[in-house]
Amino acid sequence: MASTSTSPVSNGRRQLLRQTLGVTAAALVARPALGHGVHAQKLRFRLEGDVPSFDWSLSLYLPPAFAGGLPPGTAARVRFGYPTPYATRNNSLAGRIMAVRAFLAPAGVPPGVPAPEIVTISTFDIAVEEVFVASAAFGEEATRPRNNVGIVGRVVANEVESPFGSLVDRIMTTTFGFDWTGDGDEAAFKLVAGSVAGSHLTVVPEAGGEIAFR
Repeated sequence: MASTSTSPVSNGRRQLLRQTLGVTAAALVARPALGHGVHAQKLRFRLEGDVPSFDWSLSLYLPPAFAGGLPPGTAARVRFGYPTPYATRNNSLAGRIMAVRAFLAPAGVPPGVPAPEIVTISTFDIAVEEVFVASAAFGEEATRPRNNVGIVGRVVANEVESPFGSLVDRIMTTTFGFDWTGDGDEAAFKLVAGSVAGSHLTVVPEAGGEIAFR
């Protein structure tokens, strides 16, 4: 699922890393010119999609469990949900927890359709601090939707520990583009990038779900 510190990184993976980090940086830096901050509790979204291969997850550490690739007939799937209930005595976190689940699912489940979990890879909760929303001057619905979102937060729980180790107290940035696909909140998401600072970065090229600002 990642490159090791001793093996060379392929040109394709280098390009993916540059592009993804560029998207993440742009979402944060462009706030004064193109985007605007949104009160975190106004955002509602759910998305789900597959990571095509472990080449779409970058780290300096290769978890042993990923060395052999995916079992036949399965896909690595990621599910985001915000907000989500959070069982804690810390009431300051109520209403601003984003939950992320990574798991093995049957291959071929369409983006956005809830897939059954064969094996849980990791689950973690992020306390959302900032949400940025922007609409680009131009876009391409199939590849680069105009609407884009950047979310910054801190990992506060890692119930099923990540194969990369505990993620608690690491900063996580999440960025994605989206277009609504109907009259309701249903949306198609493109290039969903979750970057856990100092740990790893995973990209879901396409996902489906819902998003709203209320």
